[in-house]
Amino acid sequence: MTSIFTILTTLLLLLLAVQLYALWKSKRNTGRKIEGVTGPLGEAIARGEKVMAYFFSPTCSQCKKLSPTIDRLRMEVPNIFKVDISEDKPTTRAFGVMATPTTVIVNEGIIQRVLLGIKPESDLRKLMQ
Repeated sequence: MTSIFTILTTLLLLLLAVQLYALWKSKRNTGRKIEGVTGPLGEAIARGEKVMAYFFSPTCSQCKKLSPTIDRLRMEVPNIFKVDISEDKPTTRAFGVMATPTTVIVNEGIIQRVLLGIKPESDLRKLMQ
């Protein structure tokens, strides 16, 4: 019984450590200049526009919950881009994304905010004002 408890505790601590590392690494990107991104997202960044880049995975359960909110916002607010991490690895690497869902706000080519996980629509709207 003790060994099962020890194994479960170790696994939970490892999971927590991985999540904390992803959070720390993502927050460390704040203030970093984004370079080497192509396509419409890269063009908007190069023009110095404020953009929201939403990184998701089609298999991520949290992404499936947030994606409809992002889709609604994209219809109303300019410069919101969805990036499928399984399809666009160069952009994912350029932003330093390590977990999904991740939402990144870039203004004048500099990362202003990095948000991990699901965020309320109202908070996302405020970030793009």
